[in-house]
Amino acid sequence: RRCQTAKHDHGQCLEQMSGLETDEAWTSSTPRSGRRHFRLVLQGGRGDERWVELASLLEPQMRLRQSWKQLQDKSQWQSGWQPIPAEDSDGI
Repeated sequence: RRCQTAKHDHGQCLEQMSGLETDEAWTSSTPRSGRRHFRLVLQGGRGDERWVELASLLEPQMRLRQSWKQLQDKSQWQSGWQPIPAEDSDGI
């Protein structure tokens, strides 16, 4: 099947990159409602309307819905659970 969607910066089709797994780990570059570590719980949409829903690791009921583009922005999100610098930590 040919890719009919925009290309990711690695030249791969975004639709093919959508192979994100439930429970995949993500770290926010800045605290979001006091939390930085999240896991993927839902995803949906197509093309520019694509979105993901992330749940806080420490507070699973706290969820964020982000566009696919936001999640791919390395200044906002990093794949995996990245260490939090001590000066940015709230002691958790």
